Amino acid sequence: MKLTAITNQSGEILATFRGHSKDFQFGDFKAIPHASQDQKHHEIEVPDEFERMGAEELHKNVAAHLKKSK
Repeated sequence: MKLTAITNQSGEILATFRGHSKDFQFGDFKAIPHASQDQKHHEIEVPDEFERMGAEELHKNVAAHLKKSK
C-alpha cells in the first residue's frame, strides 16, 4: 500500500495519508499535504495490513518502518 507520512525533526509521525503525492494531482490541480521547513515528507510502500490499523497503531508501525528503511 502506498502511504505518505510527515515527520518532525525528531522523527515523530505528525500525519499520514494513503497514497503518494502524484496520486492527488488532477491536471493543474493538486491537493496534497505539505511538510514545512522543519518537517520531512516520506513516500513509502507498507504492507496492506496497515490499512486496517487505528491511528495510534498505524503511526507506531510507520515510525518503525521508516527506521528500518534508513
